[in-house]
Amino acid sequence: MDAETRKLASEAKDLLSRGLFGPAIAAAREVLKDCGEKGTAADMHAVCAIALIGTGRNAEGVEQADLCLAVKADRADVLSARGWAMHMQGKTTEGLKNLEKASLLDAGDAETHYRLGIAFMELDLWEEADGAFSAALEIFTEDDRRAEACYNRARCREGGGLIEEAMADYDVAFGLGYQQAIHDLMRLREKYGSAGDDEDDIYEGDDLYGSDGEFSDGDYYEGDDGDGYSSRDDDW
Repeated sequence: MDAETRKLASEAKDLLSRGLFGPAIAAAREVLKDCGEKGTAADMHAVCAIALIGTGRNAEGVEQADLCLAVKADRADVLSARGWAMHMQGKTTEGLKNLEKASLLDAGDAETHYRLGIAFMELDLWEEADGAFSAALEIFTEDDRRAEACYNRARCREGGGLIEEAMADYDVAFGLGYQQAIHDLMRLREKYGSAGDDEDDIYEGDDLYGSDGEFSDGDYYEGDDGDGYSSRDDDW
């Protein structure tokens, strides 16, 4: 592989790491035109897979993921992306296998644990989903991602009949800025009664019912801003 192709391959990886999915795909495909090295080609298929899935082009992304995994079967980031794409296509059971393998290969990837939680929840596997969201919560540092993980763990705990624990999580998620959580907390308090302080103590201000809308796994989307993707340099 000549120096120019090597440079373009490096650029494709860098673009992906910055969430610039369109340019990353273009650069990777340019490399693939003249790349004779299996390892580099697999890396470029990985770039395409993650970027395509990150923009919702799941079927194309799975095809690219398969080309990568045929050479590098233990690429945790590609397995995670493929698993998520399968879930988004309604093939959650198949996707779960990829996500579980990815979580074992890279236990420090919060995004994979979060995706696992969503997949487990889709199958009403409340305890498993609880564990996955708990793992994600330990790793996420951004408040918005922690809020999402906490809110969905609350949903799991409610689904599993752990009402007091669910109420506590809804309270924490609201404190982290997840507005929908206050509605769920009040709903449970009305149904089961307060599990702790009086409801007047859980908020301040008049605008507590402002909401961005309820989260569902179908709404979670990895856009061009890269919010849903965490790049890890040691994957390459």
